[in-house]
Amino acid sequence: MTHSFTDKRKVGLTGLFSIIVGCSILLTLLISLAASYHSQRQNLVTRTLEMDYSSALKMSNTIDTLFLSMKSGLAAVAKQVENADPKHPSAAVQEQLNYFKSSNNYFNSVFWANENGKVVKVTPPNVNIEGVQLKTEPVKEALELKRPTLSVPYVGTTGRLIVLMTQPVFDAQGIYKGFIGGTIYLEESNVLNSIFGLNTIDETGSYFYIVDSTGKLLFHPDGKLLGEDAGSNTVVQKLSRGLSGKEEEVSSFGVQFMAGYAYVVQNGWGVVVQTPHSVVAQQQKEQAALMILIMILPFLVIMALTIVMARRAAAPFVALSDFAAKMASDPDKLTAPKIRNYWIREAELLRKAVTSSIGTMHERNELLNDSANKDALTGLRNRRSFDELVSSYRRTEQPFSLLILDIDRFKSVNDTYGHQAGDEVLVFLAEVLASSLRPGDYCFRFGGEEFVVVLPGTGLDSSYEAAERIRRNVEHSKSPIGRPVTVSAGCAAYPQQTSDFEMLFQLADKALYRAKENGRNRTEKAGTET
Repeated sequence: MTHSFTDKRKVGLTGLFSIIVGCSILLTLLISLAASYHSQRQNLVTRTLEMDYSSALKMSNTIDTLFLSMKSGLAAVAKQVENADPKHPSAAVQEQLNYFKSSNNYFNSVFWANENGKVVKVTPPNVNIEGVQLKTEPVKEALELKRPTLSVPYVGTTGRLIVLMTQPVFDAQGIYKGFIGGTIYLEESNVLNSIFGLNTIDETGSYFYIVDSTGKLLFHPDGKLLGEDAGSNTVVQKLSRGLSGKEEEVSSFGVQFMAGYAYVVQNGWGVVVQTPHSVVAQQQKEQAALMILIMILPFLVIMALTIVMARRAAAPFVALSDFAAKMASDPDKLTAPKIRNYWIREAELLRKAVTSSIGTMHERNELLNDSANKDALTGLRNRRSFDELVSSYRRTEQPFSLLILDIDRFKSVNDTYGHQAGDEVLVFLAEVLASSLRPGDYCFRFGGEEFVVVLPGTGLDSSYEAAERIRRNVEHSKSPIGRPVTVSAGCAAYPQQTSDFEMLFQLADKALYRAKENGRNRTEKAGTET
């Protein structure tokens, strides 16, 4: 009785072996998934921040260029009407205003106000403010300062929420004759709409907004928020101090975002591009699901072979169960067990299947680590890989030179040929760089059109020669856009010029900036200012 009861409580050998192997492999899978999940999250956050920051910078540069043109346009109109009489303006004045308004899409309305703020002429005529005495604070400010101004959002005489840009009018004797004003209607179709399109929240929840120098919203997906004060937002506060960058933030609605922000030099505005953290969470779920899908078949095969082998022989089964129990402790160092009963074909197949599963896991992890250190577009090492290399040089104090290269007028390539052609130019440059370097040299893409080269054991003069060789190779190589592509470069040497790595990067960057200022398509050495 007792013996029979005891037997019933015991687990069968086949079942026990299956449970041990199955649980061990499943635990290994969960550990791998957990490690990959943590690593992928940081990589996705970093990549999203870089993308948002890059987008904000591009939009900031676009607004900079736009406002230069807008200021120049108003200045040209002011020059044309400087000899006109504000009390008796000729038809030519109206024609000039009409022509300026119709020749571009800068302003919703353009007008000339005399030295007392009375509107002399306006276009389009349906604005109905000709002869009206303007008394708003931005108008008073323009009349008092007698210089170009850009207002904060305010409700104008017509009841619209507007931003006013002004340009003073002086006659040949320097007598002030009022100003030329251009208005942007924030709540209606305006120049920002025409450039950036409808500002909507995309399917991921990402969107961008624009604030003025005081933190008031000028452009936002929610039109009801236009003109509202966003100054309590930490990112907007940094923009008000003229800063650009990227960081994680919590919106005024309590939603956690990854934000890239850029300061607009010409007018003090700021551009913020932000993506909700939920995007990263969704991407991680998709990657985890894909990894599980890839590994589920090997897992099932292993389980099936385990059951078959358990029925054939006990000794190999015990060896494999011991092996499975050890898998959770250190899967990276684990090797497949040697089955002494090699004549049992099923046991050998199971051993091979387990080995294959471990190899698959290792390969997947290696692929994930490799993708984290490489730029997806060019295949070059990325900034993370650069930081790791520099950290090793800092420990060993190994001398090297640093080159920073930037594609000349890359924005015009994107504007003229499209962003796909721009990507092809980036790939083209990466290939030329790779073919121009020595074995042992390192090339990195830092984002956008900026590339960095590390030349181990190379002094400043030799690095200059290497940079010139690269520059010439790029210039004389056939580019994807059918015309020459050129680069500018700056070089600096460690520890020849500085033993501080951050200072070394700044020296090379300043040399690059000097190369740009001196005409582009050239190389400058750090510390050679004239």
